[in-house]
Amino acid sequence: MISGKQATGPGAGGRPALWSDDEISALNTLWNRGKSAADIAKILGRSEDSVSVKASRLLLSRKRKTEGKLIPCICCTRQFVSEGKHNRMCDPCREGGDGDLDYVVQFGGVR
Repeated sequence: MISGKQATGPGAGGRPALWSDDEISALNTLWNRGKSAADIAKILGRSEDSVSVKASRLLLSRKRKTEGKLIPCICCTRQFVSEGKHNRMCDPCREGGDGDLDYVVQFGGVR
């Protein structure tokens, strides 16, 4: 619990208790350290659903940024850092490029 305050239970009028700045800060820290929503809920004295919803609204992500792999673009053959198997075109080609994408789509190869 943060500051000895019990955050569970409804607030005024049966609404859920509002999140304090201290709780939001703790949620950010614990989430980024990889703690589960259940663990964070126990620490903050809130429900797991409450923690998950607040994390979602704060746009907290569990995705880890990975180092990409240097590969050739399937359109222009320039080397770029791929984000994974799904990412086979460099940004300039994906955003319109120089027209080579039409060739790749139609003929399945690089000129």
